[in-house]
Amino acid sequence: MPDGQTFPAAAAPVGAPPPIVTLQGVTKRYPGIVANDSIDMEIRAGEVHVLLGENGAGKSTLVSMLSGLQQPDEGRILIDGIERPIASPAVALEIGISTVFQHSMLVPSLTLVENATLGRPWWRRPDRAGTAAAIRANAEEKRRGFDIRTPSVETPVGKLSGGNIQKVLLARELTGTTRAVIFNKPTYGLDLANIAATRARIRETAERGAAVLLISTELDEILELSHRVAVMDQGRIAGIVPNDDAARRRIGELMSGVSRG
Repeated sequence: MPDGQTFPAAAAPVGAPPPIVTLQGVTKRYPGIVANDSIDMEIRAGEVHVLLGENGAGKSTLVSMLSGLQQPDEGRILIDGIERPIASPAVALEIGISTVFQHSMLVPSLTLVENATLGRPWWRRPDRAGTAAAIRANAEEKRRGFDIRTPSVETPVGKLSGGNIQKVLLARELTGTTRAVIFNKPTYGLDLANIAATRARIRETAERGAAVLLISTELDEILELSHRVAVMDQGRIAGIVPNDDAARRRIGELMSGVSRG
């Protein structure tokens, strides 16, 4: 992005739903670099909020803090207006934040059943063997609901196609109790049919009232799904624009590198 270029922040319209996730002054430092610098952002219920920026802008660091993989050095993360330190991925899940990462966070040698429940509370229950039948039934329901093409839920995930692996990941992360979902380049490397299916899931997630943060570099995807777009540059939010006709032009110029400010 050209030096000094900023975009005006989009004010919340009258009657806008409340934010589920709020970041206030969130900062993350590494030796010699400030990866995230005083990030202020709201992700509202029922909206798809896109985070856009070049490689190295700080998007992945922000995702890692919201998903509990790292913690901010300064600032606050609020869930439904209450400060909730996200100390680990388990805490993120407990407070209703799920993350669909760009690279599959599945274990190839484990079955669909095992991967669909990996890291969930069931794994920590002393009586988990007694609930195996219910877990398997749930996996069967997800296999049908997400159209996962496999003859059995006992099939190792490593034997599935890339599109079906993504469906397993979506089936695991998209539950009825999820308040916010982070999608980090969720359609990268998928064929056209699975891109369309994944985008439909993103849209459905917002329509049921969850807050969605989408990291994407695909212009058509951004324009199709977003309600607002946050432009990130050198660790800062340069501005937030609504997805309207003027913003579409600005987003296109930014992504093509022809904007002159």
